[in-house]
Amino acid sequence: ADCVRALYDFLCMVDTPQRLSDRAAAHEAAGRLQLADEYRQLWEILVSAMEQFAWVCGETPLSAQRFAQLFRLVLGEYDVGTIPVSLDRVTCGSIDRACGENAKYLILLGVNDGLIPKAPALTSLLSDMDRDKLDALGVELKAAGAERLLMEQETLYKALACSTDALLLSYHTSDAAGGEARPSYFIGTVTSLLPGVPFSDHLTESGHDRLQAERPAVEAACAWLSGDRSPAVRAAYAYYKDDTRVLEAAAQRRGRGPLTSPHTIDGLYGKSLNLTASRVDTFYSCRFAFFMQYGLKAKPRRVAKFDALETGTFLHYVLEHALDALGKQEGGAAAADKAAAGRACRAAVRQYVDEELGGLEDKSARFRYLFGRLTRMAAQVLENVLDELRVSDFAPIDYEVDFSRGGDLPPVCCEEGALSVSLSGKVDRVDGYIKNGRLYLRVMDYKSGKKSFSLSDIWHGLNMQLIIYLYALQREGLERYRARLTAELNEIVPAGVLYVPVRDELPEAARDVDEDTLRALRDKALRRSGLLSDDMALLEAMEHGLSGDGRFIPVTIKTKKGEDAPSIAAKSAVAGLEQFGRLARYTHEKLLEMGRLLREGSVVADPCKKDKKSSFCDWCDFRAACRFDETAGDRARWLRHLSDEEFWQQVGGER
Repeated sequence: ADCVRALYDFLCMVDTPQRLSDRAAAHEAAGRLQLADEYRQLWEILVSAMEQFAWVCGETPLSAQRFAQLFRLVLGEYDVGTIPVSLDRVTCGSIDRACGENAKYLILLGVNDGLIPKAPALTSLLSDMDRDKLDALGVELKAAGAERLLMEQETLYKALACSTDALLLSYHTSDAAGGEARPSYFIGTVTSLLPGVPFSDHLTESGHDRLQAERPAVEAACAWLSGDRSPAVRAAYAYYKDDTRVLEAAAQRRGRGPLTSPHTIDGLYGKSLNLTASRVDTFYSCRFAFFMQYGLKAKPRRVAKFDALETGTFLHYVLEHALDALGKQEGGAAAADKAAAGRACRAAVRQYVDEELGGLEDKSARFRYLFGRLTRMAAQVLENVLDELRVSDFAPIDYEVDFSRGGDLPPVCCEEGALSVSLSGKVDRVDGYIKNGRLYLRVMDYKSGKKSFSLSDIWHGLNMQLIIYLYALQREGLERYRARLTAELNEIVPAGVLYVPVRDELPEAARDVDEDTLRALRDKALRRSGLLSDDMALLEAMEHGLSGDGRFIPVTIKTKKGEDAPSIAAKSAVAGLEQFGRLARYTHEKLLEMGRLLREGSVVADPCKKDKKSSFCDWCDFRAACRFDETAGDRARWLRHLSDEEFWQQVGGER
């Protein structure tokens, strides 16, 4: 309240009411009548806001900075509305403000599904049951649910009833991005109540209503050639189909032959091929998409917007910094209790907020709420990772290992004659276990989605990076880890690769399920995916007391009657050291194969398909430029699934 009084005294001292009045008069004299009317309302709105602020927060101690921040939020909740200030004027605004009495003509825009009536918000913190309970206690809340819908209906009725001469209801059939939009059910309601009311769909009759700007209208017409058959595109094409630009676009086809000029190939990709894991995956998914994205550097048009917080980036950051901090404590991360893990997680989150977000003070309440949920999920993921380390001799020894020129380790290089291919990238985490002078390494990759390791994918050239990085660490990492671990190491031995799920799992279970059962279900959903050494001693070092299905690692142990020692079940994701070597050589050969095809200028459109329902084309950004068409001779590339046994037979030797 003291802040409010100080602000009010200051505004009066500088004669704010008179200044606003003078400015309103100046706008009126210049013919800006609506702006003048808005200025005349500002002082009353400002005083009303101060009164409400003092009434609600009168006894709350606030710093000047905090007061200014909250007061701006209060002012942001006010709207300035005007009515026509002279005859023969057009007023635009929301339905509840612009629709008054004695309007001759009313044009209601955007009568689309979800807009009119407005769709209820799905982000409310309170359910309908919560609201009923609060209402029974005498707590008044803003209208929601059925009550809100009734208010919307009343507002619409008033709008339809306010015009005296003509009423026009209008809806759009495509949104700003060209996607299809549907009319509101309200259109059908009006036409059923008023049979015979004039109705026209100009969009299907001509292209005039598609877009007033000529360039996007022509581009929409050309989109018809790439297979887009939405109503908006159909209308644009019907109007512009005889336009020279559309005819030229229709005559253009994707070249089916390879690039033949070495000078052009060098210009596109450079004399030395520098690749990343995502580039390799794109190439083996579709060569033409690789050519468009990494050769021509083409970029799709994006809707101008701010992206939400990147969940994966945040979780990677918290896990790296929290585990690193816990690893420096006595006993390492595996010895950390729940309280210490919580402190480390909160410290990592605070550091992320300060370094990456610049604080949360200027963020919306919704953002802060969602960020709080994400923070709780990070704590649960961290606890799952720590649970694994507590039953393992393997411990994190490296994070975000950079394979690049000037990075932690040099890029992975493959050479064949004059051909040279290098692969750069980062490893999320490296776990190590030392025994008899040997350092056993396990490469860990965090995945926020439900991606799983597959030898069949590697056969087709996809998701090879973990195997490649594992052997790069074996060749290049000995001196690095001798220094980091201050230990006498004779050699590095590959122990495996794993995808670690970093997501919050809500398993299906009965309401009365106990905590232990729920935890077991969650652990099963978060079980790692990958390929590990078939050495039983190493598997036991990865997860102590391993029996049956592993809690964390993708291994199943079976014990048969009459046998002294347990054995590894066939369904386990394991391989021998010699098989790991063959796997590494195969991935290097796939990199060289990619290099040879690029040097040969191959840009064929060969999108991969794993099933009949979907293909790489479905989410490709360059489909409009490619115009892949199987009726014109194009063919998709089927990726036949190979079992693990088939894979090992193909790369040489039995499993």
